[in-house]
Amino acid sequence: MKVIDEAMDQCLLCIDYAFDQDSPSTRETSLRRLQPGVRQKEWWRYQHAYLGLRTLVAYEGPRPVGHIEFMPIEHAPRPVAGHNLAFVNCLYVTPQARGRGVGTGLLEAAERQVRERADGMAVLARWSGPTLPAHFFIESGFQPVGSRQGEALLSKPFRRASSPHFLPVRLVPRAAEDRIPVDFFHCPQCPYSGWVLHKLQREGQLDAPDVDLRLYDIGERQAIELWGVSNSVYIDGRPTGSVPLNLLEIEQGLAQARAARRPA
Repeated sequence: MKVIDEAMDQCLLCIDYAFDQDSPSTRETSLRRLQPGVRQKEWWRYQHAYLGLRTLVAYEGPRPVGHIEFMPIEHAPRPVAGHNLAFVNCLYVTPQARGRGVGTGLLEAAERQVRERADGMAVLARWSGPTLPAHFFIESGFQPVGSRQGEALLSKPFRRASSPHFLPVRLVPRAAEDRIPVDFFHCPQCPYSGWVLHKLQREGQLDAPDVDLRLYDIGERQAIELWGVSNSVYIDGRPTGSVPLNLLEIEQGLAQARAARRPA
């Protein structure tokens, strides 16, 4: 396995692209299915590259099998704060390559790059589910420093370093009304956010007469600090979805909100 600084294959890995059938036309077709999320991701990546954003991709032979994205925590697209730490935005390994040390290799490669210029690393992981599993990072030397809504804030200091912490949530969730209040926090760092938003709007689920939608673009760090929320959808005041956003969970949340408003 080799790990190189390469961002072009990142979105393809996220959608489990069949690299064994790789060609310009199949790449274009596959990426088109995730639009406009891919275009938004490319623009976000372009804007944040000068802030220290890095993407490493692991290859087995010519085939990409995983990636890790990291940047200084001061610019992280998540509701966390800290000083002189490298924050892992995402780490993904294809299902076929899991259990072969790819994730460990990516994390170690990222650590080698940041060890000389940062005091440690941090990640916002999840206690359950396949996305950024907390147990993987803990086994790799990370320590829990906080927990909120099923997410674990973990830290791995290289030397004396201040611990990261959650930003305070400043959003006041809207209570249930006649219309369904939906607060959609769209973060272009994850291409699924743009795809989910576009699909729900195209299908009329967010533009329906019974929905009161408020859309928040949190592509910039200032917006995340303002609200203390990232990559979340609130329906009837309750957080719905995960990172990456899950279309089915949001659809189920809307269905439950509509069912609660039907006359008994």
